Amino acid sequence: MSAAIHTLHVVLAGVWLGSVVFTMAVVSPALKKMKSSEAERVGVRSTIGEQYARVGTANLILLLVFALFDGLLRGFGAVLYAEYALLAAVFGLVVVHGGSSARGWRGWPRPSAAPRAQKKPGPS
Repeated sequence: MSAAIHTLHVVLAGVWLGSVVFTMAVVSPALKKMKSSEAERVGVRSTIGEQYARVGTANLILLLVFALFDGLLRGFGAVLYAEYALLAAVFGLVVVHGGSSARGWRGWPRPSAAPRAQKKPGPS
């Protein structure tokens, strides 16, 4: 049981770290290369961010739960205490970032105010 909990703990940490790296290395550069307007890019980024927030938050909560179980089953040590401190810092950053994103960032328009791409009339 202890090995399974530890394995899930490590896998969840890898999934979270991989998603952060993927977002920074793939998603952000791709959004910068889009040839659409700033408002459209902000709308796309907001949509991606909302989905990422749901998935990432669930992953972080599971990571915290399995880190606690891992500590209870295998014993608490300096490494786990450092991980708990890092998890607390990440949760704090998530709360701050979520709050600032909800208000709009750097004066960007809110996603609801961003114009939607309209289909151009053409031959039917």
